[in-house]
Amino acid sequence: MFANFIRLSLSLLTLLAPFGGWAQAPSVAFYYGAAWRPELAAFDIVVLEPAHGHDPQRLRAPGMEPFAYVSVGELPDSHPAAAQASAGCLSAVRNPHWGGRIWSHAEAACRGFWIEQVFTPLWQRGWRGFFLDTLDSFRLDPQLDPLQQQAGLVELIRAIKQRAPQARLMLNRGFELLPQVADAVELVAAESLLHRFDAARGAYGPTTEADQQWLLQQLRQVQQRHGKPVVVIDYVAPTERAQARELAARIEQLGFIPYVTDGLLQGVGVGRVESLPRTLLILLDRQRHPDLQTTPMLRWLDMPAQYLGYRTEVVSLQGPYPQEPLSGHVAGIIVWGQGAVNDPTGLQTFLRRARAQGLPILVLNDWAFDPRVLDPALRTVRIAAQTPLQHERLGVETRPPARLPGPVTGLAGPDLRRWAWAGPGTLVGTAPWGGFALQPALLDFVPGFKQMRWLVDPFALLTEALRLPPMPVPDVTTESGRRLLTIHIDGDGFVNRGEWPERPLAGEVLRRFIERHPWPHSMSLIEAELSPQGPYPETAEEAQRIARRLFELPWVEAATHTFSHPYRWQPLEQAARNDEDVTELNYNLIIPGYQFDLQREVEGSAAFIRRLLPPGKDVRLLFWSGDCNPSAAQIAHVRRAGLLNLNGGDTLKSQQCPSLTCVAPMGIVKDGQLQVYAPLANENLYTNLWTGPFWGYQRVIETLELTELPRRLKPASIYYHTYSASKPASLQALEKVYAWARTQPLHPQPVSAYVRKVEDFFEHFAVARLPDGRWLLKGRGDVRTVRLPTGSRPDWARSAGVAGYTDHPSGTYLHLAALPAQLALREATDADDMPYLISANAAIGQPQAVAGQRWRWTLQGHVPVEAEWHLPDGCRLHPATPATATSSAGRLVRVTSPHATVTLDIDCPRR
Repeated sequence: MFANFIRLSLSLLTLLAPFGGWAQAPSVAFYYGAAWRPELAAFDIVVLEPAHGHDPQRLRAPGMEPFAYVSVGELPDSHPAAAQASAGCLSAVRNPHWGGRIWSHAEAACRGFWIEQVFTPLWQRGWRGFFLDTLDSFRLDPQLDPLQQQAGLVELIRAIKQRAPQARLMLNRGFELLPQVADAVELVAAESLLHRFDAARGAYGPTTEADQQWLLQQLRQVQQRHGKPVVVIDYVAPTERAQARELAARIEQLGFIPYVTDGLLQGVGVGRVESLPRTLLILLDRQRHPDLQTTPMLRWLDMPAQYLGYRTEVVSLQGPYPQEPLSGHVAGIIVWGQGAVNDPTGLQTFLRRARAQGLPILVLNDWAFDPRVLDPALRTVRIAAQTPLQHERLGVETRPPARLPGPVTGLAGPDLRRWAWAGPGTLVGTAPWGGFALQPALLDFVPGFKQMRWLVDPFALLTEALRLPPMPVPDVTTESGRRLLTIHIDGDGFVNRGEWPERPLAGEVLRRFIERHPWPHSMSLIEAELSPQGPYPETAEEAQRIARRLFELPWVEAATHTFSHPYRWQPLEQAARNDEDVTELNYNLIIPGYQFDLQREVEGSAAFIRRLLPPGKDVRLLFWSGDCNPSAAQIAHVRRAGLLNLNGGDTLKSQQCPSLTCVAPMGIVKDGQLQVYAPLANENLYTNLWTGPFWGYQRVIETLELTELPRRLKPASIYYHTYSASKPASLQALEKVYAWARTQPLHPQPVSAYVRKVEDFFEHFAVARLPDGRWLLKGRGDVRTVRLPTGSRPDWARSAGVAGYTDHPSGTYLHLAALPAQLALREATDADDMPYLISANAAIGQPQAVAGQRWRWTLQGHVPVEAEWHLPDGCRLHPATPATATSSAGRLVRVTSPHATVTLDIDCPRR
């Protein structure tokens, strides 16, 4: 029985092989939109338009290969290489629908253009798959000889494979070419088998019976004569999602790989899988709140949405509004009403279109539009001040007012499920079209503490109003069943003198401290503090010597905290752009003769720190400094430099600030660029901006506990500055925090691993339903945990890539041994007759067969391994690495080892 379980767990390994090793035909998607949609990651192959700047190396993930769209039969004027095109290769004829000029491949020089100017640059950017389109466009020009063009295209395809034998090619039709290039091609695609899009009229409709039969005959020949999988791309209107599912099922029944999408391929369609949308659009007033990072309502909404497994994208209430189809990647829309809307007609048109695509809408704070857009029977009603407020579901964090403090606008109409109401108007409720929560029944301001507190349960409101379906939630707080522990240090104060008789540098005190605590630490430095050219040249040599010794510790990874420690990132960049002298503005450390230069701050500081590192180590991270509020362009620069970015957020939930509004989201997306927030705030906010009490950071223990229960909202995070090692009181506070961590069942990891998990959550992780009801989980492999409702249990016989689970008040945390993974659930009352990991402070890998019924598991961590296993009767655990295994009550086996990596053999003879 156990062997059968392992066989099923290993079955997904075939998905990691090249196409020829697939156990079944892959799922394929086509998307020509400008912005990457993470929901696409559920597919095995995704065809993208490379002109939009997609980075294939960043998008590539286990079980997902990005393909570049290449129109080899036409060249649009906008193509980057159009200026290098020879006039002799271009026809005078243009495609009447898309405008590209027809290209002739009869001459070798014309084919050479495509190799040198198109394919080679794409290959250098990291593209390894190519979808060759418009292979028959030459037929639009009667002056071109069809046989010459076909021969030229054959030569082009062969030249591509000769230049790059590893290139993976998919043809769009090209039936006449296939007999001569079949050995170079992996898949063949064809459009409009059952349903088509008429680009000239912008209309959708079924294809004719004659066209269907002709194309079916061609596709059968591709399968039978050449053995190639066939992809069929059909088109339906974005409002017809149910029809898209029906067409995809019919195409699959015909034996082809389906993909059904909109006519411009701007949305996420339906294929062999259908991804669950994990994006929520938030409409708010960007004119009033141009800086997203300091926009309170975004912070309040983002954290609960992310806990539920959703990303958010911000759209300005003032427009422009998204024009692409939404139903494939957007789960719902949140409108934060505040003030007047410049274009109410445009907003209402957008919301009507969203409703036509089946998207629920949640209105918060106040109405920004006429509610009759959602339902013609709705109407707003004015409610007088002092009207009694009645409710069934308010008072989550503070008491609601007994009477309305002033006149407000409520909602009346049919089908409202009321949560709170006053007189004739409902203030909080849900409806078939979504829901709403209006002030003063949404949030309450606590004047003495200058805090906002929720009156409604934001998790319940989002779930019910937006009809969010149950799903395995990707979770970045946990791995192998234990809460993560990260420790990262901002380099400020490395050269401060410690308040001890010998007056050591704070960096040296910290080095001794970290030496006594062999957990993963992520240590950053400010170059200017350690450089002879900085403001402290007299301590530069000593500081660099200490830094070298610090980085020699194997559990310390390196990060940069920049060159000059900008205090205000965006104003500093703006001042430098205007050539202003910022010496007196307190925007960064004062360094004689230095003007802000982003490359000097990022690449320059990283290069300086690399000179302090032992062999085998590198700088992986940049920790934002000062206000931790970079622009999208600055974040993009850091990413291009090959560095992860972290800091900001300032989660400070405590007894003094007990609200969920004091918990920051895991990160924020600014114009498509992800800034990852520090999990918790640093000691600066517990010491009144380092004015005292200097023991104040020990209060982070409150935050650690309040973000663990009743929900695990954050990993355990210890985050401080080097100057905390300069005072006895602050150092003692650190000792107390570390002592608390030693008593907890935590999973220590470098903070870089956490940052990659957040990136995976935002950019890669996809959840899809398979036709047989199982869940498909795909991502880059950094998120290794999904959260399910408490008591959920995996069906081992129908799951793959699942290593175990553990229960917590937040839910059931499921451990993923590998991605892609497949998950089926069973009744919680059924007995667990398979061995599985309950929890560990190390990452679990895929099992490997050893011999007979014995399988080897690997646990790889950063500290001595601790693990708990469930073993059914008759199974035995044999540590292959020095370790101790002890059995306790029931079927629980505890494993401990002095090593950070442990291999275990589990033997389950046939019973």
